[in-house]
Amino acid sequence: MISSTTSKIKVFFTNLIKGKGIGTVVVFIGLFIFFSIVSESFLTVPNLLNILLQISTLTIISLGMTWVIISGGLIYLLVPKWDYAGL
Repeated sequence: MISSTTSKIKVFFTNLIKGKGIGTVVVFIGLFIFFSIVSESFLTVPNLLNILLQISTLTIISLGMTWVIISGGLIYLLVPKWDYAGL
């Protein structure tokens, strides 16, 4: 199981380096530059700390869910254990 997970991660980073799926990163950087130019208060330390604080919980949950999906434990995430009692 570990080798398949490792190979999936290698394929992801290989595709990212080759330029496949780089559009999201380009759009993110473009939006960051746009809002930095348009708003004077966007690129300040308090605002960046506020953004990091707001996304921290979602990031932790997303990383945990990603790990569960990659490791093949998706069914345990979506279905409560008491549903298996009838099987």
